[in-house]
Amino acid sequence: MEIIDNNGELRINLFHGTSSLFLDSILKYGLAGKDIIQEWRILELAQNVFSLSEKALKDSALFLKSGYSFKKMIEQDNTGLFNFQHGQTYVSPSKGSAINYSLRNTYGSELLSYTITFLRELVKEEIPNSLLTDFKHINDIMNLTPSPVLIEVSNVHSSSLLSEHGDDPQHNFNNMAGFPENLFDALTQQINFRLIKATSVENLKFWNISATGELTEISI
Repeated sequence: MEIIDNNGELRINLFHGTSSLFLDSILKYGLAGKDIIQEWRILELAQNVFSLSEKALKDSALFLKSGYSFKKMIEQDNTGLFNFQHGQTYVSPSKGSAINYSLRNTYGSELLSYTITFLRELVKEEIPNSLLTDFKHINDIMNLTPSPVLIEVSNVHSSSLLSEHGDDPQHNFNNMAGFPENLFDALTQQINFRLIKATSVENLKFWNISATGELTEISI
């Protein structure tokens, strides 16, 4: 299966799972055009939330189940099998993988979704802190109910991509070239790329995702 043409453009489309929370920014700046997570200081908020949770929620079911993963996100760990580094825009050749990511992460970002989940638990436990005043925008976000969104990305040039861990993605292209078309989506579920150049709206399609994974195209 040919993955890249002679001009370096991918012959396949890529997919990005997110939520309606990020749509306005993507429509204005393109996909990977603006780092909203950085603008909202979500990593800084997450570090504060984890620090409080480590003390106040250490014996809770939530912390026992998800505390390790949350800690790795705070550390921006990119050294092991799994990538916990955030603040990048990731795209996948697997539509199914992008859909599942969007359905798993209510707010369209794993770091943001974890942060809000732990923050809600702290609020429920009435843990005194100033986070809701220091990060005033988080109140607005917590009151929203975003819908899961799939973005299909076309006309991607290979120079716009790095591997998930930030290096040359050629080994991924080589592996993908050997995958049979009928198994392509399943076999590429663990492959992700960093999109390092903004992709304009004319190369994007947007889909609402139902709870069962059915897609409805969004008219832009």
